[in-house]
Amino acid sequence: MALYYFGNHPHAKRADGTKINTRAHYDYICRQGLYANMKGKKEDLVFTCSGNLPDWAQDAGEFWDAAEENRRVKGRAYREIRMGLQEELSLDDNIALVEEFLKESGIGKNHAFTYAIHDKEAAYDHDHRNIHCHLMFCEKSIEKDRPLGPDMYFKQYAVNQYGEPCSGYRADRFYHDRHGNIAMRKMWADIVNRKFEELGIKREISEKSLAAQRQDLLYQGRFEEAEKLDRIPAPHLGEAYKNPKIMERIQERVREIDEQTDASDDCSDEDDTRAQTAPEQSIMEPQIT
Repeated sequence: MALYYFGNHPHAKRADGTKINTRAHYDYICRQGLYANMKGKKEDLVFTCSGNLPDWAQDAGEFWDAAEENRRVKGRAYREIRMGLQEELSLDDNIALVEEFLKESGIGKNHAFTYAIHDKEAAYDHDHRNIHCHLMFCEKSIEKDRPLGPDMYFKQYAVNQYGEPCSGYRADRFYHDRHGNIAMRKMWADIVNRKFEELGIKREISEKSLAAQRQDLLYQGRFEEAEKLDRIPAPHLGEAYKNPKIMERIQERVREIDEQTDASDDCSDEDDTRAQTAPEQSIMEPQIT
């Protein structure tokens, strides 16, 4: 079941708008520290890798500690890219996809990074896997001929009176620029599709919206395929799947719909109203259903 997911996220925030601790986020995706023995979490970690760490950092944890310690109050110490991986591929092949993205995006050459791959049972379909990658990286572009210690590495870039760099590294704007994000989204789809073709797997993913993909198919005269895309995109699950009561209600509703002969046509307005007004129901629940 080939799928496309690509999320580009700046330094995460708490509900009150403050930035979360950088080291804590590293520990979370790598299932370390306080997150080493989380129920149902530790076992979903299947691979981690870090790269381009400076000499003064003995490991990635020390680097992300320093990034947090030197972060300005409103500044960000990292950016995170989350990518959906493919259950049709082996772990080695999925790792190869991430490594190819690191290479093509420039992150693997110019930025300190850590990525973690998680593999767990899909929330709504136990016959499928939810395989994904968390890639966190520092947006500052490393100048290998100008190594900096932790006291200068994270400072704002500056030049002296002679135009020579004298403080920090320059942050690469590509990763938070709209055009850069569009380019990376297509880059990821192309990387996955090349791997499918290489392995002889007749699958394809696209970074385009369902509406755009449908228009492309209609233009090509592939009407039956186009009609399959004439639907509302599924929302991201967010935190809803972590609530057992919400999951039970959603799964029961899905079973009801599956049992109907004409799923969408036979759902009465009364049923829809009942489903959307159930007690203790989250805002996301009717959308997910």
